[in-house]
Amino acid sequence: MLNEKEVKLLLTWANMAQKILDTAEEMEICELKRRDQIAILHALKETQIKRNEVKDEEGTCINFTVDAGDMRIAVRFYSGANLRDGFEKRIYDCRIEISSRYFDEECAINDFINILEKMLHEETTIINLTPSAVTFYAQDGKTILNTIPSSGVARAEQTRESLGDINGIPVCKTIYGRVEGLPSPQENTIYIVPVLTAQAASGRDDLFIVDDLVRDPSGQILGYKALARI
Repeated sequence: MLNEKEVKLLLTWANMAQKILDTAEEMEICELKRRDQIAILHALKETQIKRNEVKDEEGTCINFTVDAGDMRIAVRFYSGANLRDGFEKRIYDCRIEISSRYFDEECAINDFINILEKMLHEETTIINLTPSAVTFYAQDGKTILNTIPSSGVARAEQTRESLGDINGIPVCKTIYGRVEGLPSPQENTIYIVPVLTAQAASGRDDLFIVDDLVRDPSGQILGYKALARI
């Protein structure tokens, strides 16, 4: 998932680009005058978002990418020249691409703004698939933020293979197989699962485990301060 800082940086940039488009009465960045294209490119560079350069027979593309596993955003500037030979003077296109497990699309600046604003205001649903309710605390370890009741249990199927014994005590090898009780991925939804379940379904990027224990003076677990990925 994209973090809030990255979304806000992209939204600030997109609003600035849209303002330039509106002033110039144009629909796309490639239709703007060169100075406006350069201003938009420089503004995106100032966000410090990760970027790389790709060259081919048609010129050069600078990719600005934000990748959070379950979603990827790429803003691409295309030029007929490379970075050393006047990239900014020969910009001919700019594309915004958003992809996730649910969709893969190219969008205009105004649509991009709407998507980013939705990301900022849309809450993620957290489903607890562990045996007990999970309570989350603030970093002070005292303030309760939320308690999420159990909605079932996602378990990794287990089989045991005998390896013999040690001093008469049986020794087994435990093998973990398919996961039971785990729903299919859903948009804007994550699942809290047991550690073994997360390990058995390591290909899923919507599974989290609890992290950073909060204990009472006797050592009893009260809750957690964070979520973690395996």
